[in-house]
Amino acid sequence: MTATASAPGTPIQTVNVWFDYGGGGMYAFEDITNAFNQRFPSIKAIATKVNDYATKRLNAIASNTLQGGWVWLMYGWELPGYAEKKLLRPIDDYIARDKVNMKDFWPVVLADTSWNGKYYAMTNHPAVSVFWANQDLLRAKGMSPTVLPGNWDDILSAAQKLTTKVNGQLDIVGFDPTHVAYSSWAPARMAANGVELLSADGRKATFNTAAAQAALNYVVKFVEQVYGGKPALDKWYKVNNFHYAPIALGKEAMATDGNWWAWDISQQKPPIPFIVGGFPGGPNNQGKQYLPELGVMNSIPAPATLPDPSWEYINFFASKEGQIVMQRQSQDVPGNIAAAEDPAQVKSHFGRAEVLKLFEAASGFVYVRSPIYNKFNDIFNKLSDDTLNKKVDITSALQTAEQTAQAALDSYWSGQ
Repeated sequence: MTATASAPGTPIQTVNVWFDYGGGGMYAFEDITNAFNQRFPSIKAIATKVNDYATKRLNAIASNTLQGGWVWLMYGWELPGYAEKKLLRPIDDYIARDKVNMKDFWPVVLADTSWNGKYYAMTNHPAVSVFWANQDLLRAKGMSPTVLPGNWDDILSAAQKLTTKVNGQLDIVGFDPTHVAYSSWAPARMAANGVELLSADGRKATFNTAAAQAALNYVVKFVEQVYGGKPALDKWYKVNNFHYAPIALGKEAMATDGNWWAWDISQQKPPIPFIVGGFPGGPNNQGKQYLPELGVMNSIPAPATLPDPSWEYINFFASKEGQIVMQRQSQDVPGNIAAAEDPAQVKSHFGRAEVLKLFEAASGFVYVRSPIYNKFNDIFNKLSDDTLNKKVDITSALQTAEQTAQAALDSYWSGQ
């Protein structure tokens, strides 16, 4: 990767970069774009935070306004649908041309940025869902502050010990099994119990199994046995109105959520001592860990008329140089391994050393990897709510959910 000076009179190529989030991620785009423009003086990248992001991207394609270079931030759950509709440009030829070593990236990043054997994106950053524990709260209840519960029964038992009430109301929650990152709880707990949600070709819903029933039963039993039902948990969240992760505030002893919770913990003075690990597999998945990931990535929309400078931008963003720049104001862990493991970055980012060891082991996704992920979200949200609120029995709910999912899959694939 080399900078190219502009010849006299050569027009500067413009790359429009769209993204939709604020905070550290927004600052990362600003920092990366400034560094890129210095590195590539013949290209002018312009990064813009866009509201109503999903609609505006589709409108841009429909109106044929993607003249010049374009880069879009993409989330892992979006990529299959965009790729199937040929709305993204495959980048395999660029990867081969520039001899990009794809082993520079975490294995799960490679799975996330590809679809049907082709790459459609380069990493922005991955996010891994891990199992957290507040060591002070474990120690206060006479439990080991250095060892996480190793199976689901142990988690339930620990939660009972760690949960406290004040005047009959929940004060400290031991573990909320209904809280997961970027998903409703049903698919996450089913996957942790070894359930394959889809067939290998992605065309069959395969989650109505005994292992799925066991996972749902576990969560419903957990909430009833430890908290007396979902309303108690709902009230706890409402009363506390958490701005930071409850585990960081000493209000929850154990939790599953993303590696970014290290930032929430770092904001407390002093930060709580914590341990992290993989969430243990359920009774049907003993001895394994559940470490799903959500990929955030950069892609080139297929109609962009200048894909070459667009590629230079997403390739720079994914390089060690770019990913180190990305971290100046962001706590996100890079998808580029060397940048993530850079000693200066590990030292300067709170919790990096603790969560980093889990990225190599990450596998699977926090979303259903399908072009109709949004349909699955609706189906699994309903399954989660109906079973937890006992609107329908688990056996019937699972059967209905799978039938609904299969009908949606059949409708989608029949139209291809």
